[in-house]
Amino acid sequence: MYRTFTLILAVLGMLTAAPHAQTRYVRQARVQLAEIARTFYGDWEQTTEYTGALDHDTFVDVSVWLRGGTRYAVAATCDEDCRDIDLVVTSPRGWVVGRDREPDDTPVVHFTPVRSGTYRITVEMASCSDNPCSYAFGVFSR
Repeated sequence: MYRTFTLILAVLGMLTAAPHAQTRYVRQARVQLAEIARTFYGDWEQTTEYTGALDHDTFVDVSVWLRGGTRYAVAATCDEDCRDIDLVVTSPRGWVVGRDREPDDTPVVHFTPVRSGTYRITVEMASCSDNPCSYAFGVFSR
């Protein structure tokens, strides 16, 4: 009985430790995103922020409604285990309006939508040494 109780406590301890560790990595990505935002010199307003985690060589699509004629920047960062994260922005009609696939961990895409609509932002985890890697990306406008 004592061993079973100890095993249950050990498993519960692992379950509660995992979210704490994940939070640390998300926090790293968010701090880096805030640093990128400061480089916009206050001319830009952050309208949206997303966070998540991806394994090496995987991606996620996020839909965002954007207003035509407004200048936007999408910037992303990732945690210390990530070496390369990429961004692709696609119009409601499926056209790529901007991308940053440079081999770095701070992609930024600038664009001005011609029409208002729901745009797709694809975040690609090109290089993650310890799966999953946490990321944060923000949509900025001016």
